[in-house]
Amino acid sequence: MALRTRQNRREANWAPIVLKRVMFYAGISQADMYRELRLPASTLNEIVNKNKWPANMDTAALRSTAEAYLANCGVSPDEIAQIWHCDDDASPASYLNLLGQHRR
Repeated sequence: MALRTRQNRREANWAPIVLKRVMFYAGISQADMYRELRLPASTLNEIVNKNKWPANMDTAALRSTAEAYLANCGVSPDEIAQIWHCDDDASPASYLNLLGQHRR
């Protein structure tokens, strides 16, 4: 039986949506996005990293505001059409690798 380590628990809850990758490549920080959406940072973190949406907010309005903001930042309509899908290529390690390569 495998031991449940902190990393295993973290990866089990890890289900980022494509929005995270699009924001990264467009140079949009989560701070920029949560200010635009007028959300607490923790709420945006739940959406981006775990695909968990707040039950007490209008999801359609949040999505349309985010899409408009991305369009204003120069993100293509084709990329915007994919942002709400789960990012099957993502893992915590892949994002750490991307960050390391991007900062060099």
